[in-house]
Amino acid sequence: MHASDQKLGAEADEAIVFEDSPNGLKAANAAGIRCYIVPNEVTRGLEFTMHERRLSSLAEMKI
Repeated sequence: MHASDQKLGAEADEAIVFEDSPNGLKAANAAGIRCYIVPNEVTRGLEFTMHERRLSSLAEMKI
């Protein structure tokens, strides 16, 4: 377990990242964490690959 894992008390497979940029998506993938993309007005037209799910708004998520 990495030191950063200990801070949250969670493993990568227990987490989800919500990200609005391709670089954030790449970081989530590198960390082995599922990533839901929620592009913003600036990043909406950019290419996102290897994501778990794409949302147009966080309002689509039921918690």
